[in-house]
Amino acid sequence: ARVVTSMCEDGDAGEEGLEEAVRLVRVMVGECMKEEEGVPRQQSRAWAAMFLVNQGYKLFFLLGHLKGCSTLSLPPFIALDEFPRADQVTYHFYTGRLCLVQGDVAAAERHLSLAFADCPNAATSQRRSIFKYLAVSRLCLYSKQP
Repeated sequence: ARVVTSMCEDGDAGEEGLEEAVRLVRVMVGECMKEEEGVPRQQSRAWAAMFLVNQGYKLFFLLGHLKGCSTLSLPPFIALDEFPRADQVTYHFYTGRLCLVQGDVAAAERHLSLAFADCPNAATSQRRSIFKYLAVSRLCLYSKQP
């Protein structure tokens, strides 16, 4: 999924390639959502769900089809804070951007603040990307209306 997403970012895949990548990510997320009986929790395929949801968000934002983001969800039987920190940051970043586009500025600010706080200081490029949207959300929330 990461290779496909990077190809799409580089422009190597056309519109049809992006659509096919989205379809594949949706199928893989669906498979991850199925709870497996008899499999230890640490070995469950549900752990791949966060990565796949993040890649799906990235593809939907590249395509500009933000309505499709609502079809992506995480497995309800694993808490968000149990996933790797990097995946949590990415998830909060895209969820915050989506909330901002949908007009839910308070939720956007909450998600983007979490992403910014959890993002390592050394990841300056990622922090800058998060901060751009965080600044917009805070300006909308805390500016005085005339």
